[in-house]
Amino acid sequence: MALAAVAMLVIGLVWSLDFPINKKLWSSTFVLVVAAYSLGLFALFYYIIDVKGWKGWTKFFEVVGLNSIAIYMAQRIIPFGSINRFFLDGLAGLCPEPVGALILSIGYFMISWLFLWFLYKKKVFLKV
Repeated sequence: MALAAVAMLVIGLVWSLDFPINKKLWSSTFVLVVAAYSLGLFALFYYIIDVKGWKGWTKFFEVVGLNSIAIYMAQRIIPFGSINRFFLDGLAGLCPEPVGALILSIGYFMISWLFLWFLYKKKVFLKV
């Protein structure tokens, strides 16, 4: 996987000399480079988690991964944005605009994660 990622990255970067990497158009070079990054990270995490067995830090991501469909659907039903603004709007308003936006974004994710953690603890998993 790692060798394929390197090969795709090299091909994408060399090809970009003639056919530019363009995200808005999803050019072939863009797809090659992004796929190379994704495959490279997949290979890295496979090695770290499955081969080396370093799993202690993965619980945070397991909570999201095991109920990804639930959070996708819950955002249409539960007003996470309103909850987030209720708790963090005052703090975000005291900060410069980029920092305030970052605080609100992190808060939104954390409120969503806490909802998923509740489902995880109750062993509730939405499957298709």
